[in-house]
Amino acid sequence: MMDKGSTGHRKRIGRHLRERREQQGWSIEQMATMADVRPSTVRKIEQGEFNVPIDVLERVADVLGYKVDLMKK
Repeated sequence: MMDKGSTGHRKRIGRHLRERREQQGWSIEQMATMADVRPSTVRKIEQGEFNVPIDVLERVADVLGYKVDLMKK
C-alpha cells in the first residue's frame, strides 16, 4: 500500500514530465513513441497514477532531457 507521500512524489514527477513534454510541443503519442512505451503509460505517469518501473521512468525522462538520479536527503 502506498502512503500519501509516495503519491505526492508520483504526482510531482508526473507534472514535471508533462510540463516538459508540452514545452517541447509533443503529444502523448509522440512522447510514447520516442520513449518506446504505450501512450496509456505516459498518461498514467503524468497523472501520478502509476508506480512506474525505474527503467520505464528512465526512458521517458531521457527523451525529455532529464536524468533519473538518487540523491541523498
